[in-house]
Amino acid sequence: FFDLEQDGFLRRFDTAGVLWPAGYLLALCISAPILCNIPEISLVVRQHIQQQYPTTSSNSLRTKPVAIEIGAGIGAASVAFANMFQEEQQRFFQSKQKISDIQKPLILHEQSRPAIIAADFASHALALIIANSQRANCTVGVAQMDYRNTTSINDLKRKYLYHTTISKDDHNTNKQHQIQNDTGRFSIVLGSSLQSLFHDTENPNHELWKLLKLLLE
Repeated sequence: FFDLEQDGFLRRFDTAGVLWPAGYLLALCISAPILCNIPEISLVVRQHIQQQYPTTSSNSLRTKPVAIEIGAGIGAASVAFANMFQEEQQRFFQSKQKISDIQKPLILHEQSRPAIIAADFASHALALIIANSQRANCTVGVAQMDYRNTTSINDLKRKYLYHTTISKDDHNTNKQHQIQNDTGRFSIVLGSSLQSLFHDTENPNHELWKLLKLLLE
C-alpha cells in the first residue's frame, strides 16, 4: 500500500492531476499481475531482470526501462509497477547470492535506468509523479511526451532507450563523436482513461497502432 498525492482540490476537473477509477484499477492489477490473471507481465519482468543480470561476480544489476505508461497522470500504475519490479529484482538477486551474502543490499549499476517511464504532457502531472514515487520509495522515470506526436515519442526513446558510445575520429585527434544506437523498444505499454486512443480502432491506420508500433518490441 502507498499514499498518492493528487490535485483534486487545486485543479478541479483537470484530467491529468487526479486519479481516475481506471487508473486505480490498473494500479491494483499491476501490483499483483498473477492475481489479476495477467501473468504475462510477471513473465516479461522476470525475463528482463535475467537478461540484465551481470555476467561478472559484482553485486549489481544493469537495467534499462522495460515499460512505459502513457498519459500517466499522477503515476499510480507506474508507482505500482516500480514497486513490483523492485520486489522481483530483489528476489532474483538474492537467489543468485551465496547464503552468507544474503543480507547484502541490492546495488544498482551506476548507469542503470528506471524500470518504467511515466509519460504525460502536463507538467504538473509530472511533478505529482515525482512526488508519488518518492513517497513510495521507488524509482520512476518521468518524461514529458505527447503520444500524438511522433517527434515527441522519438525524443523520449532517445533519452531512455538509446545507448550512447563515444569514438575518436580517423585522424587520431582529440575530437570525439557520440554515436547513438537504438537498443530496442519497451516490452510493456500501460495506459488508462485514454478515450481518444480507443475510437475507431478497427482502422489499421489508427493512431493507437502507430503509437504501439513505435513503442513496443
